[in-house]
Amino acid sequence: MVRKIYKKEREIATGAYNEQIRGLKDLKCLNIRESTLKNANDKYKQSLATDLKGRFQRTVITGFRNSLDAIFEFVFIIMGIVFITKGWLLLSGFIVIYMYHGRVKNLTYTMSRIKELTTEAKISITRLYELTDNSPNEEFGNTTL
Repeated sequence: MVRKIYKKEREIATGAYNEQIRGLKDLKCLNIRESTLKNANDKYKQSLATDLKGRFQRTVITGFRNSLDAIFEFVFIIMGIVFITKGWLLLSGFIVIYMYHGRVKNLTYTMSRIKELTTEAKISITRLYELTDNSPNEEFGNTTL
């Protein structure tokens, strides 16, 4: 959700800077260049703050996931030692299981990343449709653009 808000805020800030560039002469003539530039800068700072919030959330989630991963690794190895000492599992069997558990773990990380990328694509596509579907038709004389 934060990514969606960030993208929207970033678009607004970019639009404000584009207006600055396109209407520079008009802004100077009206003596409002400084106020409109301050407005554009404020919008950009707001988008950066939103991006920072999103990055912080992702960092917390990643740290939590890495902590769980380390705990799981520790428990997995302890259980392997217990199973080997009890005679329920051979060392060679544990090594094979340990090697394949890494592949399963990588598969879950890959699936998680695919979900993140799919969410990003969905947000981008939704925003693209919003821009193209809701743009007003401009009329110049008898011609509709």
